[in-house]
Amino acid sequence: MWADHDIFLTELRVPGGSEHWRWVRWELFIFHDVRDVLATGERDRVVIVHRGRAQPVRWLRALKDAGLDSRDVRAP
Repeated sequence: MWADHDIFLTELRVPGGSEHWRWVRWELFIFHDVRDVLATGERDRVVIVHRGRAQPVRWLRALKDAGLDSRDVRAP
């Protein structure tokens, strides 16, 4: 069983995410549980460092609202 203070990693598929991870990070810092966003070796994937339960639907909605390609922003 995990606690709210535990740290987790969740991958998201975001077009150009590894190139623009700073932008993704900036947009996701509106969520109190997001601690960091990391680039990966894959162009279209980022790793979200967060506390508690992953909220990919909310995170992806925020990224779409920020102008990322809404057709291809999704959880892997």
